[in-house]
Amino acid sequence: VLYLGLASLSSVPVWNESRLLFHRERASGAYNTLSYFTAVVLCDIIPMRIIPTCMFALPYFMIGLDRRDDAIGFHFATFLITLLLTNAAAVSMSMCIGACFPDTKVANAVASLAVLLSILYSGFILSRHNTKGVRWLSNISYLRYAYEGLLVNEFHGAQGYYFNSPADKSLRVDVTGDEILELFDFNADNMFVDISALATMSCFFFLLCFLRLSME
Repeated sequence: VLYLGLASLSSVPVWNESRLLFHRERASGAYNTLSYFTAVVLCDIIPMRIIPTCMFALPYFMIGLDRRDDAIGFHFATFLITLLLTNAAAVSMSMCIGACFPDTKVANAVASLAVLLSILYSGFILSRHNTKGVRWLSNISYLRYAYEGLLVNEFHGAQGYYFNSPADKSLRVDVTGDEILELFDFNADNMFVDISALATMSCFFFLLCFLRLSME
């Protein structure tokens, strides 16, 4: 998901590259804003976001992710859906920022800052236990929902994990996947919430982007 967040920055300049041409052709009646918006989004989402994201299906089993026989299809499907929605949320935010800032340099700077903040408060670097004063930032980080969704999909209900210590080789504490999630302040019951949040963020940013283009 970290890669998807950074790769989404390539979508920032999609509007600025042809903004003047769009204004002229729309004014001449060649097409309306909705047609242009739909075409650009689909041409960016399908070949550059959906197809590459599906390539993550290849190493899923090779690297030993959740392979419980009782629900292997469900976990694999959830894994792909979470990645696709994460990509959609990241790209929609980048496109929205690009539409709001006609200057490509400014748009890139703002989008980069937004992605970095999302990474910082996603749980990769800082545990939510250490962000009590600014926890609201993690609540608006799309990467936090993506990260939590993938962790819940992998660890919820799983067994066979243990903690040990380099100082004492004989020390071994058996733990469950749910206990690991709780240790890092992730809610094992939040899978639906995480997926819904990613879908909602995607729709919100795409809608905001469309409205901004319509106002030009």
